[in-house]
Amino acid sequence: MRVSVDDHHARLDRCKDLIGKGSTKEEIALDLGVRLGTIRDYIRTLGMKVASVPTRKKPVRCKTARRLKLEEAIIAGIDANLTLNAIGLLLDISRERVRQIVDEMKEEGILSADFTNAVTAYEAARRSGLSHDKVYDACKYGLVKCFKAYGGKGVLYRILPSELESLALAVELLNQKCCPVCRKYFHPVPKSGYRGCCSSICSNQRYKEVRKAEKRKGICNPNCLAMKIKAKLPKPDGSWLSLAEAVAKYNVTDIRFRHLADNGVLATRDHPTKISKGKPVKQVSGNQAEFISQVYHGEIDLEQLPIATF
Repeated sequence: MRVSVDDHHARLDRCKDLIGKGSTKEEIALDLGVRLGTIRDYIRTLGMKVASVPTRKKPVRCKTARRLKLEEAIIAGIDANLTLNAIGLLLDISRERVRQIVDEMKEEGILSADFTNAVTAYEAARRSGLSHDKVYDACKYGLVKCFKAYGGKGVLYRILPSELESLALAVELLNQKCCPVCRKYFHPVPKSGYRGCCSSICSNQRYKEVRKAEKRKGICNPNCLAMKIKAKLPKPDGSWLSLAEAVAKYNVTDIRFRHLADNGVLATRDHPTKISKGKPVKQVSGNQAEFISQVYHGEIDLEQLPIATF
């Protein structure tokens, strides 16, 4: 159907206005009542690139159980070096349907050129002599390059053979930055008030466990422990650390150090030059802070030490 010159210019102006509002090509075609190909011609006439105008995205659909089983079976067939036709005959679907699923899996990042050479997390753990749970967590938190696939048993991770050498380093990093309660990897390191845990919930849980362990050792409350430490604390040797430095070096919360300092157990002094918020920075004795950290980490048994003489 032919349109007049005025109608053609009016459509071009309307198309330009809709593009400026961020409308997709499909929405513009529906508004003007023309085909999608005509909208592409209008965009070229306006001196714009067709790709610069957004296209309506396909709706995200949840995968059914049958689709997950098909993907898992296709991955197994690719591992066995079967052709697409052979995989289709085994699964009772056409070769074209297998090709479509493979293309969709490549778009989702499930399959790639190196996927066929990758090994499963179980096999990588067996070759490296590591725990499968640790290898799985290293893949989950992105500490090692791997491929992610969804199977009938949940998420499946496949690791390239070239990454097996760095797998032990990734597991070691996971152990260093892992919450002691929920075993969850966190980065960056959270607040010092969390007692080295990932959240306040885990921090409270860890505090309860520490208190139970202290009660089993005959320590009824923090003041009782402070008195036991005071009786066997060594004399200051002249090395001084700021509170933040002691917390970072010995992995003991600042609340512990402050409590011992307020009770007169831990020797403190004002820094001669550093000032924070109008007040001198507090420093604690370095050798005493080290002794206290060994006590809290269970490296020293107070019952077996003689009473310190000052």
